Amino acid sequence: METSSWRVVKVYGEGPSPRASCTMCPGVHDGTFIVYGGQTESDVRDAYEFNVHDRRWRKLHLENAPPHLGSIYGHTTCLHKESLIFFGGTSGNSFWNDICSLNLFTMKYEAISTTGDAPSPRYKHQSQIVGNMMYVIGGGTFTTCSKEIDVFCLDLSTYTWMKISALGDLPPSRVAHSTAYDEHSRSIFLWGGNDGSKNRFQDFYTFNIDTCTWKEISQDSAHLPPPRAFHTSCFYEGSFYIFGGSNNNAFLSDAWYFPTRVTPPRLTTILANMIVDQASKDQNYLIHNF
Repeated sequence: METSSWRVVKVYGEGPSPRASCTMCPGVHDGTFIVYGGQTESDVRDAYEFNVHDRRWRKLHLENAPPHLGSIYGHTTCLHKESLIFFGGTSGNSFWNDICSLNLFTMKYEAISTTGDAPSPRYKHQSQIVGNMMYVIGGGTFTTCSKEIDVFCLDLSTYTWMKISALGDLPPSRVAHSTAYDEHSRSIFLWGGNDGSKNRFQDFYTFNIDTCTWKEISQDSAHLPPPRAFHTSCFYEGSFYIFGGSNNNAFLSDAWYFPTRVTPPRLTTILANMIVDQASKDQNYLIHNF
């Protein structure tokens, strides 16, 4: 990230096959992430863990997966304590709004009964867990679910759903967008997606989880990512990053970032600049005194 350069990483072990519309989230062990499900020419019924320290893939041995999790894509997967929490998705024929968990220590599934005002069945939505709350944002089936984007919250301590009556600059409803949570501002950032047809967005919003308020972010039109959907995003050191996706004509492999606040330079950078500055002063002193 500091050099803005790509490199191919040599990996070991049995990794996942090529696929689309899978999910990836942190694992329960330090330096790991989980890849689950996805879409290929045939059913995908597997999950893999990758360790960034030794660069090794490991296939997870799953037990008694619910039927709809046997072959699923367009779902969301989030880590909560020692379990993965799954919501929504499709097999291509049916859409779901079930909640299911997978304990990463026992590798056993649990179908979870919920109460309250649950989201309609959907895929291509986004989910973010903050504390004991899971927020589900947008999504749909072959069309979007509403005129403006909908937001639901699941209390993971009681498994009670609540539909949030959001305020502010409500984004148009969409699917295949991206979101990322920023702890500093306690806000979920949203960028792009499409309206359920071929119209791609390039708009940018934040949703504050304390005030339940949307705010549209002003962007520099001279430095604006092209409209896209099916991209991914994350937060890194105070900046919101997006990568890849597709427009109506092609797949994209570009990366963009938006600084959301001024991030102080690292101590090593400060020290390096001080050393260079002092060396320059010493050199000037020698030149002028000899």
